[in-house]
Amino acid sequence: VKVILENQGGEKTQIDTVFLHFSKGDSNYTNIVETPANLVLGQNEQDSVIFSVGVNASAPLGGVNIDASAIGHSLVSGNTLVINRSNTRGFWTVQQRPQLIVPLLSINADTVSTGQDNLILNFRVWNYGGGVPTATAQIDSMNLVINGVENDSAQFTFVPQFSTPINLVNNSSLNFNYLLAVRDSASRGSYDFQVTIYYEDVNDTSTFNLPPDSSASASLVVQQKGDLDVTRIQIIPDSASLGQNNVAFTITAKNTGEGKVQLNSSNLNLH
Repeated sequence: VKVILENQGGEKTQIDTVFLHFSKGDSNYTNIVETPANLVLGQNEQDSVIFSVGVNASAPLGGVNIDASAIGHSLVSGNTLVINRSNTRGFWTVQQRPQLIVPLLSINADTVSTGQDNLILNFRVWNYGGGVPTATAQIDSMNLVINGVENDSAQFTFVPQFSTPINLVNNSSLNFNYLLAVRDSASRGSYDFQVTIYYEDVNDTSTFNLPPDSSASASLVVQQKGDLDVTRIQIIPDSASLGQNNVAFTITAKNTGEGKVQLNSSNLNLH
């Protein structure tokens, strides 16, 4: 907070103490008294005093008027001079910290095979302050969490389809995507996906993080990809004549993997 002081009288004056006053109570703030060293103002001279005010966690939210007063003395007569209020008042709005939540996280499949790609993981981030004055969040980074481990790429590859930093004002939300693929070497089983968000309050750059346990989650079951083996070829009958047409044969195939296999065509090679 900057307080500008001006000597509109004729005597040279030293400013001894400057005070800030808040319409919703001075006790909600710290560092509101300054004793500037050697702040002397001649006739029609002005100078300023800067306050680095601390806002207590108990400070009421919403708009606050800010006033100032000062005590000084004349360097000519020695008389004490008191300024009870400023000519113009300041104003600010006290906001609560950003209230980030991840209410939705989804994957466009629930069961996949090893080696499968083009999966989309979508999640929504919301700065949910409701009707309460709430600070804007600057999202600095977001990490994918797989089975509790951030950015674990042992079983999956994932490419963010967004860039940071991103600002999120109160009561606004944004959707984000990861392009996800299952590694060929991925272990079969169930995997839980969440996100961790690292962000700051744009008012004072204080940093915070939204842990994965506070995020919505989605599960994905990985199966070994389908593996089709031909186990038998049978001609019916078991012999054919030269020039014979429409010889029937039967192919028996078995899927030795876990993922489903769709047989689109088959060819018979004669040796």
